[in-house]
Amino acid sequence: MTRFLLMVAVASVAAVALAAPISADAPTAIPISITFDDVDPCTGEIHTVSFDGVAYRHEHDGRVVAHSDLVITTTSGMSGMASKKRSSTGRCSRSSRGTCS
Repeated sequence: MTRFLLMVAVASVAAVALAAPISADAPTAIPISITFDDVDPCTGEIHTVSFDGVAYRHEHDGRVVAHSDLVITTTSGMSGMASKKRSSTGRCSRSSRGTCS
C-alpha cells in the first residue's frame, strides 16, 4: 500500500511539472484609434468618423488568434460597436464571419 501511495504521489508531481510549460502567455493588447472624414450617407454632408478600441493578439507555435472590440462614433450623431475575431494556423485563416482563405 505504501508503494502504491508513493507511485501516486510521484505521478501527481510529474503531471504538475509537465503541465506548467503548457500554459499560454497573455495576449498582447494593441490600442486602436482611427479618425477620418467621410460622407454621411443620410445627408450627403461631410462628417468625422472615429473608431476607438483595442485588439488582442496571441501567438503560439505559429498559430495566431486575434480579437478586436471597437466603438464607432460620428460627428453627425451615429454610433455603434464592432467585434471581430480571427485565427490563423499558417495554412488556413478564419474570421468571425466563418470564411476560410
